[in-house]
Amino acid sequence: MIIENHNKIKFSNNFKNKHKGFFNFIDKNNYDIVISDDLVDLENVIKSLSKEEYPFDFDGFFSLEKVKKSVNLYFVLKLLYKNEIIATYAARNIDVYKFIYAVKKHFNVKNFKEDVDSYLPKNKNFLIKNTYYSSCQWVKTTHRNKNLGVILDHLKKNIIFDLLDGEVNYCIHKEPLTNYHKNKLLYEQSEWLMNVPSGNVGGAGDINDKIYHFAWVFKDNWTDKYKQTQLIYEK
Repeated sequence: MIIENHNKIKFSNNFKNKHKGFFNFIDKNNYDIVISDDLVDLENVIKSLSKEEYPFDFDGFFSLEKVKKSVNLYFVLKLLYKNEIIATYAARNIDVYKFIYAVKKHFNVKNFKEDVDSYLPKNKNFLIKNTYYSSCQWVKTTHRNKNLGVILDHLKKNIIFDLLDGEVNYCIHKEPLTNYHKNKLLYEQSEWLMNVPSGNVGGAGDINDKIYHFAWVFKDNWTDKYKQTQLIYEK
């Protein structure tokens, strides 16, 4: 079942037809997918989880106070099974360099990559407006190893690029998850962003994680990867 509780974002018929592999998967496995703009609920869900379920801090970029100040578009995804929340994800519109500078200021680190444009070919840059940061990915331990995190991530990207006309989706993650972000979540690239001696970078790592990457995918690259995302529904 599809539950649309977002004031601005709706799944059009064209969107559902294009991504019927996902929606058929949801129906066949008796899942419910919820899209909303309820950041308070998201924060309550994440903060209610045990450290075994979610060993990170809640990502402050998705606090209602911070998002309202920016007056940008955002959405929350929840996956339900038998009325129980078993997975979450969230994304919000924020300029790449505004995000980068906020991260550097917050962690006050010296080993930091400010010029992330240097990772791009000369015909591209991150100085564009419609860019989306994503975080708060969680899958309940008893439902892991079913590709639910991957499927929810792909839905998030399809919403960003198809419904919101986004140009880039990006995130940060701890270094050991580089291959997962590139080969499973299908980000275009992942490169070093910073070293944090104290670790504990919000929803991206815990106290033992010191090295963090910046991962991104442009809309044109995601379009090229789209057929690859459909293979997961053919298993």
